[in-house]
Amino acid sequence: MGELTLKAKQLQRLGLKARSRLSPLLQKCCLRLSANESYQKAEVEIEALTGVKVGHSTQQKLVLEQDFQLPLA
Repeated sequence: MGELTLKAKQLQRLGLKARSRLSPLLQKCCLRLSANESYQKAEVEIEALTGVKVGHSTQQKLVLEQDFQLPLA
């Protein structure tokens, strides 16, 4: 996969984090699949659906990095 270098303003406009390989949409897809499958199955499904390999350890890391808010009852 080729490397693309973006400037800080471009990263901000695109909603990307510095040194991130995954777009916000791909991250969202990974999180949704990880919520319903094992990380290994999410890895297989993401690659089948998008052609992009996102390893199971990266899937887990994405989940652990999230700051989920508890719902208010």
